[in-house]
Amino acid sequence: TLVYRTKIPRIKRTTADSYQIDLPLGLCEGIPYFAASELLASEDADRAREARKTFEGALERAGKRDVSCNECFQIIYSAVDL
Repeated sequence: TLVYRTKIPRIKRTTADSYQIDLPLGLCEGIPYFAASELLASEDADRAREARKTFEGALERAGKRDVSCNECFQIIYSAVDL
């Protein structure tokens, strides 16, 4: 069994605004929903749960493949209950 986790470069204040993270598009589109779920957690629990659900759906879709392959990687995410 091999567990592979890529190291994503750290984004700093000096990182150019034009920098693009090398992640699947569906996963990139889910990141704002994760941020929203964290920011809304103390103010609006219902909206926070909905944002987290949208983020987790993006994770699930990003992990699926249309064709079978011999080399597959699993996205592992540990969510904190809201």
